[in-house]
This record gives sequence, C-alpha cells and structure tokens, in this order.
Amino acid sequence: MREDGLEDAAVVDIDRLVVDPAAHRRGVGRALVTAVLDRAGSRRVLVATGRANRPARRLYETLGFAAATEEEVVPGLWITRYARPS
Repeated sequence: MREDGLEDAAVVDIDRLVVDPAAHRRGVGRALVTAVLDRAGSRRVLVATGRANRPARRLYETLGFAAATEEEVVPGLWITRYARPS
C-alpha cells in the first residue's frame, strides 16, 4: 500500500465513501463501490465504516467484503475494517 493509504499495485483502500443523504437508498453507494471494484481488478480492496452503520456494513458484505477487525478510534467511536480478497 502507498504511504498515503490509497492505492498501489496490490491494494486499493476506499478511504472515505460519502453519499448525500438526499440520495440515500438509491444505489449510489453500490455504484461507487462497484466502480472501484471494477478498477481494482485482481487487487485486494479495503474499506472501513462505523460499526453501528448497518446499511454500509450490509452493502460491503453483499459485495463480498468480510469483516477483518474492529477498532475504537476515539472513545466511544468504533469502526469495522473490511477486506475483499484479490
């Protein structure tokens, strides 16, 4: 992975994925992640989301991501890190 954590020859890291609330539940997030997966090709893809963000977690899981770790990034704020194998 590159030092900035974004993309290299082996790994793609979806650093932040934000969809305007007015566009929620319209497939925008799925389309964005699918575009990244298409670009990633055979590379491993990583992403993280809030542990309590059920819609995002469900999206990543339906796209083949598996929960890898959970981390409390600041007191009371937990994230779940996901990986999609190459």
